[in-house]
Formats: sequence, structure tokens, C-alpha cells
Amino acid sequence: MGIFVNNNLFEIVIYYKEVLNNGSSVSIKILNQYEEGAYKIICKAKGRDFDTMSKILEESTILNSITGSPMLRISVFYKLVVRNFVKEMKVHAETTENVEITVENISNLYYDIVKNIAKKWMILTGG
Repeated sequence: MGIFVNNNLFEIVIYYKEVLNNGSSVSIKILNQYEEGAYKIICKAKGRDFDTMSKILEESTILNSITGSPMLRISVFYKLVVRNFVKEMKVHAETTENVEITVENISNLYYDIVKNIAKKWMILTGG
């Protein structure tokens, strides 16, 4: 087992279904496994490194104005993890679409997708 961070990419797969109301999509539901009619997102991500994680934690932490204790803004943390460690994202719906990893695109994704990608990344990278 090496002690150095390598740049090998690994896959994170998310399945989801659209929630419809009167024929129009209103939200999504994250699935644990593939179901009939589900869509798939495949992300290629790299492993964590100390420097990037330190910057992410610093940027997503604020101080409580009453107690002075640090608080993690978890939604900011998840978005920063996806933005910094996910290198490629493909959405397999009616067509396959590559999603560029930018601040705007990550902000426009459903929060549940960002959260699930970040959580799976943390599990796979030991945290």
C-alpha cells in the first residue's frame, strides 16, 4: 500500500427517478439500486489529499456568533467536495450528457444528487 496520493480515478454511480406532478418533473428520488425507469449518473473522481481537504474545510466552516464554536456548512462542504474531486460526470437519461464540473453546474444540480455523490466519495476515500 502506497503512502502517496495517486491520481487514479474511480467511479461513483447514483441512480434516481423523477417525481412527477401532473406530467411535469418536480423533484427527484435517489435510489439505492437500479429500478425500472431509473436514470443513472456516473462520476469519475480522484482520491482525497490533505491540502485540498484542508482548503475545503476552511472554506465551509464558519464560527457561531454566540458560542464562538466552529460550524460546518454541510451544503457548501458537499458542493466543494464535488467541485474539487469529481473530474467527470455523465448523466444517462433519455440521452447521455457530459456535465462540466463548474460552480454554476454544481449549484444547479439537485441538492440530493450533490449530497449523495459527496457521501459516496467520502465512504470510498475512507472518511
